[in-house]
Amino acid sequence: MKKLWNTAKSRLKRRMAERLKIAVLFFVVTIPYTLHPIPFLHAAAPCKFQDLASGPGFKNALWGLSVREAGTGAELISCNSAKNLVPASILKLFVTAAALELFGPGYKFKTRVYVDGIISNGTLTGSLYVRGGGDPSFGSNLIEGAPRAQAEFGKWAQALEAAGINKISGSVIADDSLFEGPALPGSWAWEDIGNYYAAQPTAVAVNDNLYKLYLKPGDKVGARAEVLRTEPKIEGVDFNNLMRTGPEGSGDNGFIFNFPEQYSATLRGTIPKGPAEFAIKGAIPAPALFLAREFTAYLVRSGINVAGGPAGIKDGKDYGALKFIAETEGAPLKDIVFVTN
Repeated sequence: MKKLWNTAKSRLKRRMAERLKIAVLFFVVTIPYTLHPIPFLHAAAPCKFQDLASGPGFKNALWGLSVREAGTGAELISCNSAKNLVPASILKLFVTAAALELFGPGYKFKTRVYVDGIISNGTLTGSLYVRGGGDPSFGSNLIEGAPRAQAEFGKWAQALEAAGINKISGSVIADDSLFEGPALPGSWAWEDIGNYYAAQPTAVAVNDNLYKLYLKPGDKVGARAEVLRTEPKIEGVDFNNLMRTGPEGSGDNGFIFNFPEQYSATLRGTIPKGPAEFAIKGAIPAPALFLAREFTAYLVRSGINVAGGPAGIKDGKDYGALKFIAETEGAPLKDIVFVTN
């Protein structure tokens, strides 16, 4: 496993280096312009740089560039700047750089556990709250040093026992209220947002907010593919299965059509013929509810009875009068940024 991780890490570093070369090109273009204008990027021919990317892979591409003076906002160079272009993921460099400058590379996001109610004779008459602090590393399989969900659940359960709690009359409630505004841009395609690469950012995150959906390919091309299971199990999700079987070696061409907070998903596309089972990855519909369910199940297995059903909330709560029970620190920000980029 360590060897696999080191190999993956090495590949990721190479990919980052390649992308950084592109970023450096734009930095070189923008920073020294006012002192030493670059010949192929001057006001008279601002789109000349497109000649540098004349290969067949770029024949259908459209480039846009806008260079402005930071102090005044005056535009120095403009090339297709009014076009509605989708920004590439290289913009993550700016967002993550801002995060590193604001918080520092060693910063760790925190997930806190509270109880609300009276503790008497081993019973909490009230509910338990898991307050999300925006940690994307909790339970992550991608981020080095990320806290393991089951291990942290064990620490939280021990903290409850130390507080004299072996029964909860209410529920386990995950508080996902930290982030404001819509979880996803309204312009994103339905074809994308049910899949792992468009998983919504949440204050309570777990397992990278993704799940694997295992399917069984049909015996011939065009045959229906059978849904087998999800890992981890996503309770209540219903799949309208239109997935078909593609040629051997055709790879993952399957899509999960679903919205955040919704549990009725449609499967379209193909998975390759040949393997006994094939997995595609989807976005967990409601990560806060998922975590509440997982922790509730853990407590019950550990002998701590929970009477109420798990829940996720987005309206927030006043924690001033609640009893603090436990805290989990996420991976350092620098390790989160490494995987993000």
